[in-house]
Amino acid sequence: MLKPRPIYELLDYHFIIPPYQRGYRWDKEQVDDLLDDLKKFVTDIAYKEVNGLKDKAYYCLQPIAVVPLDRNNPDNDTFYVIDGQQRLTTLYLLLQFLRPDSDYKNSSIFSLKMDARDIQQEFIDSEAYKKEESNFAANIDCFYIQTAYNTIVSWFEREEIAYKSLFRKVLFERPIFALKAEEMNNVRFIWYEMEDKTALEAFRRLNFGKIPLTSTELIKALLMSSSTTPNDGGTFKHSSIYRHAAEWDAMEHSLHNPYLWSMLSDGAEDTLSHLDLVLDFVADELNAEITNENGGEPVYVRKEKTLLNSDKDLRDYFNYNVINHIINKSGRTEDAVESIWSRIRDAFNRITNWYDDRDWYHLIGLLKILPKSKNRKKTRDFVRDVYKMSVKVNGEPVDRPEFTRRLKSRIKDELQLKGDAQLDTISYSIDDDAIRAILKALNVRASMLDKTDNSRFAFHLFDEFNVTSLEHIHPQNITTNDTHENFKKWFECRRKQVQKLSQTDFEAVAIKHVSNYEQEALTPETKAAMADSLRKEVAEAEHMIHSLAMNEKKYRDPAIKNQIEAHVRVFDKLFGDLTGISERDLHGISNMALVDKDTNSALQNNLLDTKRQILMTRQENGLTYVPPATRMVFNKEYSRKSPGDMRLWRPEDRRNYFKAIKEAYDFFTTD
Repeated sequence: MLKPRPIYELLDYHFIIPPYQRGYRWDKEQVDDLLDDLKKFVTDIAYKEVNGLKDKAYYCLQPIAVVPLDRNNPDNDTFYVIDGQQRLTTLYLLLQFLRPDSDYKNSSIFSLKMDARDIQQEFIDSEAYKKEESNFAANIDCFYIQTAYNTIVSWFEREEIAYKSLFRKVLFERPIFALKAEEMNNVRFIWYEMEDKTALEAFRRLNFGKIPLTSTELIKALLMSSSTTPNDGGTFKHSSIYRHAAEWDAMEHSLHNPYLWSMLSDGAEDTLSHLDLVLDFVADELNAEITNENGGEPVYVRKEKTLLNSDKDLRDYFNYNVINHIINKSGRTEDAVESIWSRIRDAFNRITNWYDDRDWYHLIGLLKILPKSKNRKKTRDFVRDVYKMSVKVNGEPVDRPEFTRRLKSRIKDELQLKGDAQLDTISYSIDDDAIRAILKALNVRASMLDKTDNSRFAFHLFDEFNVTSLEHIHPQNITTNDTHENFKKWFECRRKQVQKLSQTDFEAVAIKHVSNYEQEALTPETKAAMADSLRKEVAEAEHMIHSLAMNEKKYRDPAIKNQIEAHVRVFDKLFGDLTGISERDLHGISNMALVDKDTNSALQNNLLDTKRQILMTRQENGLTYVPPATRMVFNKEYSRKSPGDMRLWRPEDRRNYFKAIKEAYDFFTTD
């Protein structure tokens, strides 16, 4: 039966949120929307009262579906909440905010009992959400409640103070003697009291055909209900429901660790419950056993989520169907449920053991990111492959060295150069995929070698910022085939770089191609004259480029293209000689680093010192993730014994960097 019930009628009630329901998950936008709707209502009421209008109105919240704890008691005041807990919890927080320091401070507020969520229960009962700092922040349910309460506080801080009293009136006020209840202006719930159903049955019935429950949610409800014995009123007698619910939440919380989860998944297949992955293991194992008992005929077949029609999709209930089959076959005995729980724990422990071992964590994560995104396996298939590597044919775990060897062997298959390709000959624009994969391995290896505070490579940040763009450490040269806008940016960078060069820099370049024997005979005056001559040549090239190429029409004129490029080569030779880099070196792996696409654009054609500053600033501002080897390159940490000129990427810097690349490559590709 559906009927509107004013909030004041519910203030003495007690509501129980069953453990198989989703936790509280309203975000700031949803809380703000509710408050904005209430604001429109109370504003309209205030206007009517001021203008003497007699219309009586009420604001209706969306339905709340409940099952009475004791349906045989006409005075029952305790209900299981089957649907509407998000709205009910938000209303509870709003009432808690409005009640203090008002005429309604002694008014009652309905209670909320979170079955099997002890941490959340304590968080609510102690009103810890009203404190700025709380010890409950690590609990995801408490986090959302805290956020919702803070949103309510912030909303009222933005609004006029009068809204507090208006909200209190429509929420708390009961009818006075001369006023009928139906004539009041107030806020009401659409009350839906479900009869002749236990709480779990009602929950299933209400959710089917409305918002379909995921396979994982159904399994949770199945295990909670099968491990308990409800009485006529739906009260759970068996304490195992609390233990199982606590275990379930603890496992889910652990799997939401971004480091652990990104070891297995790149986030593209994000799911509400990460326990899906654990249940995949369990369901596949159980289904294999059922199939064998059935003479080898598959009982259940896993299907991918497919489109059923334009407005409804078919969800994959494989895991639920398998586990439900096992439990029903056993007569829903406690032993069968405990057996399922044991398998879930084992699968969960298997995954967390991979994570707890730093080497396994990095090897598995590297194996995941080595292929290009479009070629990566789906999380379920990837984890199944890792699992197969971790066990023998009979399912027994292999020892640690063997699992490590198997992981490295798979990495070798992905990473090893093909054909006649060599590390010192692969080149940018020709071997990009190979360079990218090797630099991924270098960065992960850098984290493996860094034992500081148990450091780990941040695969979640690597995926979030898509750090797969190849950046020239010493900037590559420009051609007139590039866009006019890019050419102007290149020219501006080079002008600034020339202005920073000292007389010593020009002298070093001017005498670079003079033999060592002849250099010894050069006087300081001769060196200065040679430097001045080079400086004039560069100044002339700068003047001519500015004259010929800053106007896009001239820049596009084929007749002067060769002139522009001749002057460009003056700049290229100056900085090439200054850093001792050849055209081949320029595009070799020892001049490459991994950054994200936006950072690649921001670094432009600057020299090493300017790129370093841009890179670190972007990371400090949360605009990128700089993986460890990239950070080490731009800080010249591979040449820490003799870093030399921090502006330039010198030959010795490239040699030291290439040595580190080769060591990482050999580590992953040598048996």
